[in-house]
Amino acid sequence: MASAKLITPEVVRHTPWPMLGFVHELTVENRKLRLEIEALQAKLNQNSANSNKPPSSDSPFKPRAKKTNKTEPRKKRIGVRQQCLRPTEITELHPGPCACGCPDLIDPEPYYIHQHIEIPEPRLDVEHIILYQGRCSVSAQ
Repeated sequence: MASAKLITPEVVRHTPWPMLGFVHELTVENRKLRLEIEALQAKLNQNSANSNKPPSSDSPFKPRAKKTNKTEPRKKRIGVRQQCLRPTEITELHPGPCACGCPDLIDPEPYYIHQHIEIPEPRLDVEHIILYQGRCSVSAQ
């Protein structure tokens, strides 16, 4: 309240009592209105994420989040490379002849390994359990 700095004891002494009462009423009304505005703004800012309202009550006209600036470089992903498994079969693919037609290469070396992993078809173990029934040989006579 910037105007509160202007009210000094000297100003209060020279102000008539009815005017001081009016200023007091305006101050009380101002406080009530500020509290009401805060309550209405809090109610206005409610959505399904911060209240018990259903998501269908949210406004479909909310502003979208800002798009990232295309000139900024993208952040690199931090992760772990997948480990190569022990191969059961190795297939080597060598390049064909170069553009001049020469089929021989000097110091060929692998530059990429691709793993193709096949999940085998499950093998079923079938066990037969045979139940027998019969009659007692003593009671059958």
